Amino acid sequence: MSSYYFDTIKISYTNVPVTADGIATSEFIDATGGVVGLFDLLGSSAFTVVQNDMNGNIKKVRERLLATGPNVSGTLQLLVKNEGEPGDKKRVATQGLLWLLRGLDFTSKALRRSLDNPDEELSVSFTKAYENSLRQYHSIMVRPLFSLAMKACPYRRDLYAKLGPSETDVKAQLSSWLDALEKIVRDMQHFYDMGLLDIIPAGVVSGKDVYKVFDYARERHFAIPAFNVTTSSVANAALEAARDAKSPVILQLSQGGALYFAGKGLANDKQQGSVAGAVAAAHYIRSVAKSYGVPVILHTDHCAKKLLPWFDGMLEADEKHFKEHGEPLFSSHMLDLSEEPKDENIETCLKYLKRMAPIGIWLEMEIGITGGEEDGVNNEHVHNSALYTQPEDIWDIYRQFSEITPNFSIAAGFGNVHGVYKPGNVSLRPELLREHQDHVKKITGSDKENPVFLVFHGGSGSEKHEISTAVNNGVIKMNVDTDTQWAYLEGIRDFILKNKDYLMTQVGNPEGKDKPNKKFYDPRVWVREGEKTMSKRCIVAFDDLRSSNQL
Repeated sequence: MSSYYFDTIKISYTNVPVTADGIATSEFIDATGGVVGLFDLLGSSAFTVVQNDMNGNIKKVRERLLATGPNVSGTLQLLVKNEGEPGDKKRVATQGLLWLLRGLDFTSKALRRSLDNPDEELSVSFTKAYENSLRQYHSIMVRPLFSLAMKACPYRRDLYAKLGPSETDVKAQLSSWLDALEKIVRDMQHFYDMGLLDIIPAGVVSGKDVYKVFDYARERHFAIPAFNVTTSSVANAALEAARDAKSPVILQLSQGGALYFAGKGLANDKQQGSVAGAVAAAHYIRSVAKSYGVPVILHTDHCAKKLLPWFDGMLEADEKHFKEHGEPLFSSHMLDLSEEPKDENIETCLKYLKRMAPIGIWLEMEIGITGGEEDGVNNEHVHNSALYTQPEDIWDIYRQFSEITPNFSIAAGFGNVHGVYKPGNVSLRPELLREHQDHVKKITGSDKENPVFLVFHGGSGSEKHEISTAVNNGVIKMNVDTDTQWAYLEGIRDFILKNKDYLMTQVGNPEGKDKPNKKFYDPRVWVREGEKTMSKRCIVAFDDLRSSNQL
């Protein structure tokens, strides 16, 4: 029986099935097990660290396949997609596969270099390959171990003698083996680098797709701006900016904004006007969002205790929509009970979360007060100490909410204030958010750098370095309202001031007393100018939060 390497491996990468569904997991595992054996041929115990690492990651992928079956994990692509579903607190197999692919990339680069450079010894080929692949992922503690392994490589001729009966045979077999392996690595690297639209569709998202959007943002360290909507024009301006920035976007309605959308003349003594406006805005946004080609999270903002009838009305609309269409009307809602005692805040949120979870609605809650004033909620006189949330509070929420669903986020106070103030008047401390993440991570043992989905309220007027620190520490959503209100006005104001002489009468302007002015006072002209300047400000938010070009 032949003892040459290519005659002993269970399966070659050339025989791993690759279909429209992806790369076959079972055959990939078997072929990769053969790579572990290849390192035995290098003849040094220095490669034990490489083999142990690969064996451990192969085990993670195999266990996931055995636990979930081929329908869920039959291809590498399916395994990654499905392990990312809501409820999977640790993506063990996905991370294991990622490290396997990095190791295989290193191996293929080393052997390809050796094949292409017959006069180069393996120690050089493997060292150069390591520098261009694995090294960037290793710590300064690990790099010396791998450098030692590279120096322990045998002579090229000795390895090739173990691979096949002649160098001609080895070159042919190794070349085809490498071609197949390199294609698998490229395909999976591309898959891991997919844009958001490769994972979820454009338009309003709901249920597990909301989780996927926020998880994608968390893993890639960006956040999504949330713009308050009061009219279809404002919604269009934000959607247009999202399209141009190639970014997902959150459109949200406050209680007052929802009423304005329906009409300020409506009765609202029982929040019926705000409910009608929110529902109308949701249907409008749903009808146009897909045309802009971006994922849209449809959200409602700041529902205080006194506004719960508004929340109830929207939930009824969600449940009706779910019954008719299999998804809720809105993607998510926010309960802002931060003015209430902590226990009451959590208890009320849990009550609603149990109702929302079965139909896939995300819940945002607030703990720690946001200062300033917005839409009738006035916290301008709150003591400064109340603006900072404690890690223990975050854990209390995370622990109880996680027992129901992973679909929630927390707006933690770190000195946030609604509105725009002079520099120095607001003491934002986004570095405190790291304490929340580390506290939860330590208790849960999570493998995620930022296990908690955090929200940044009062984003208008914030410094860029504050925004960056917040995103680094797990913020996946930031509210922007005051700045976009001002930006919308700027376009209209500048148009009116520039064309004042054409806006004083319907007929008559500097070009002649009989000249009509309709092309100036037509709302489609000057409102459009407001949309343009608002869109420009939205683009700034996308860039600051790093969500541009994420599709």
